[in-house]
Amino acid sequence: MTTTKLFVDTRRDIDLHRRKRNVLYDLFKALLHKLTTGDIQVGELDPSEIGQGVDVDNTMGRSGRIQMDADKS
Repeated sequence: MTTTKLFVDTRRDIDLHRRKRNVLYDLFKALLHKLTTGDIQVGELDPSEIGQGVDVDNTMGRSGRIQMDADKS
């Protein structure tokens, strides 16, 4: 493996993890907002449903924002 390939692969992995971190952070902010505004209550949460409909590996659209499955077309 050449040094250049190693660098490119490492950079790609770093970018992937940054995108995943950003998605998880945006999901956290959205959930926190819904909890603080009373849209949902903690007792109503089903942990198995949190994050469903989000493709963490392919979430960034051209706008750089998260796209949920329903938003993709």
